Amino acid sequence: MDHTTSDLKNISNHFQKVRWRGDSKFTCCCPVHNDKSPSAYVELKNGWINLGCSSGCEISDLRAHIKDLGYNKNTKPGPRSSSKKKKKPEPRTPDGYKMLMPVPKKHKELWTTHMHKLTSEYPDNVNPLKVIHVYQDLERKPLMMVARKINAEGKKYFLPYTFWENKEGRVRWDTVAPTENKPLYIKKNIDIKLSDIKTIHIYEGEKTTDSGYLTFKENPEILHLSWLGGSKTWRLADWNHLKLLGPAGASIHSIYLFPDNDKGGYEAMEGIAWGLTTIFKTRDIRILDFKDKSEGWDIADIEDQEELDAMIEEYNNADLAKLPIVKEFTYIREIDSFYDWDQQLFYKSDHFNRILMTDVVFDENNQRLDNSKKFVQAESTDKADKITFDPQEKKRFSIGGTAYVNSYIPFIVPPVVGDTAWLDEFFNYIAPDLSIRKYLIQWIAHNIRFPGVKIMVAILIYGVEGTGKGTVYQLIRAMLGKDYVKQVREEQFKDKFTEHLYKRIVLCIDEIKVDYSNRVSMMNKLKNLITEDEFTVDMKGMRPFETKNVANFLLLTNHDNAITINERSRRFFVFGIDKAPMPGEWYSNIYTKIRTEPGVIKDYFDKVDLSDFDKFAPAPKTKFFNEVVENTKGEDMRLLDTYYEELRWPFTDTNFVCIADLQKGLERLKIRVSLKLLQDWVKSKGGDKIGQIRFGKQRPVIWYIDPNTPRPTELKDIARYYLEPYWPAGEYDTNNFYHLDYEQRRKKDGLAKLDEVSHTKTFF
Repeated sequence: MDHTTSDLKNISNHFQKVRWRGDSKFTCCCPVHNDKSPSAYVELKNGWINLGCSSGCEISDLRAHIKDLGYNKNTKPGPRSSSKKKKKPEPRTPDGYKMLMPVPKKHKELWTTHMHKLTSEYPDNVNPLKVIHVYQDLERKPLMMVARKINAEGKKYFLPYTFWENKEGRVRWDTVAPTENKPLYIKKNIDIKLSDIKTIHIYEGEKTTDSGYLTFKENPEILHLSWLGGSKTWRLADWNHLKLLGPAGASIHSIYLFPDNDKGGYEAMEGIAWGLTTIFKTRDIRILDFKDKSEGWDIADIEDQEELDAMIEEYNNADLAKLPIVKEFTYIREIDSFYDWDQQLFYKSDHFNRILMTDVVFDENNQRLDNSKKFVQAESTDKADKITFDPQEKKRFSIGGTAYVNSYIPFIVPPVVGDTAWLDEFFNYIAPDLSIRKYLIQWIAHNIRFPGVKIMVAILIYGVEGTGKGTVYQLIRAMLGKDYVKQVREEQFKDKFTEHLYKRIVLCIDEIKVDYSNRVSMMNKLKNLITEDEFTVDMKGMRPFETKNVANFLLLTNHDNAITINERSRRFFVFGIDKAPMPGEWYSNIYTKIRTEPGVIKDYFDKVDLSDFDKFAPAPKTKFFNEVVENTKGEDMRLLDTYYEELRWPFTDTNFVCIADLQKGLERLKIRVSLKLLQDWVKSKGGDKIGQIRFGKQRPVIWYIDPNTPRPTELKDIARYYLEPYWPAGEYDTNNFYHLDYEQRRKKDGLAKLDEVSHTKTFF
């Protein structure tokens, strides 16, 4: 059966950054190479779904992705000739030429001539500031050149120059970069043999490599290198060239990676670290951390001795990179993905090899596997039906024949007896009220001693900036681990993707302030997450899956109207820090204690008495709770409270109300409140739904709003109370009153007397 536009619409829901080109074609982020900007297209043509990617991804991979969505037929690559996608530029060389790499020795003179040309001639828009980087292989054979130029506006130009030859033996240079097997940019001491090299330094860019070479020139056993094209092209580099260093790089003891200080730089180095494990035996691979530097900083930006010393210190103390371990992959059938225990990440099955860069997995016979499908089929591969996160469960368990793996890895802080006076001082400062302080400490202690056990109450702390709200978060994080205690902003919490909720024991929402426009949806979402047993994990590019909801919530804000709650709210423990901030050194000392004495903190909370702490009980009410309730009311709700307290119209002294009629009456007073809010308000006053009373064709639902006054038991009496209007004499005209009195009702329905009315009571 041919596909339709409806199918195309359904397919588009599974892609990111969809941009429609008419009704039958859209562009999107390519799911094959983890695209960040739309480079793929999906098109409906003559009942066929045509596919393509401008980045050169295999069409078969794209087709497999579409088929995984259930569209198994009528998929094919789109005709490139008719596609509107951008094609890669053709080499600006005559037909019949091919790239020579390395450049033959016989063309040494042409090489020298061209280099001289590059350093002596400039385009009109480029100033004379120019550097030529010469690419050579490990055997010092010339490969290509890259000219680094800067124009008058300061914009950088990187122009690759490669060597070409045709069948007739004619040769020429051209500014065309290799599309694959891109060469490495290598700097090494010319007097050192390959077998004498003990350490490799990898940088991002030629200029940074040159700086590293000069910085560490006193150590000739270091090989310095980079790759062509920047952080996004490292996968295309010819890393296998490093195998010339010997069998499995036996002589290499250590590898240091120097990222540019940006997201792309760190991601590239992490990927390279993984890939190098297939070339070298060493596991001593370290990624330097420059996150305290400015965005985009690299070691070529070092300006003085102080910066140089700081970089050397980081070099000497660099942590080992996280590297793949074959046995730490588990295949999850439910989502057709691998879970990497070392990195704690999910990888789609069809991207597994691509991510690992090569075949680093083995079957039961210790034979390399070429693709993820074979890996899934191998008996030695660890498999499970579902994955969850539950600190109270074992790593593996079964429920009803379903095999689960538990992604929780215990975080252990051994208790140490020590001085905890500073903790008492801190809690006395932020919560001087004993009952508030006790509940807060018990809540924290319960999370620490029983991680992953739901408490049906969230903590809301408000106060001016700098009073110590964040210190509570830091205390919990030190006890439960930074991977399991995370801080998110409100805008992240609103995101449709829920990855930030997965694997959280405590989730802190910082600077929460629910907008009036979305208060209902936001509060409902928050309340559900506080109490629900499960939630759906929805990650970008992954199949959604259900997991246990173990997170407890800590809310921090500077506002006393941050969330919308009413008098009946049971799931929020609220307190404010209404003191001036302490001196900076006071907080500094606390943070030092948190960092250096985690065992002492653990011992403190281990000794907290939890015998009277009920994780299911409603939150204790505080004066701060009442303040938030009052401050989150709208002006209309405040007027409603006033009218009720003063028994002003449309309220009566009997306090029998129909919410729909009450709404109409309030509208006459220009007070607009929704039925839902009115119902919640009536409940907050102790209101009780009596049921429906039938008067002819009308069936008002009657609420009894005053629990302290005995109410009538006979429906006819309830009806009479409700029907008889009440207002101060002379203040309102009968014709404007929204109730019909008894006589008007009798005439309308043609009834003789109230006792003859058929009354039915229906409870909801």
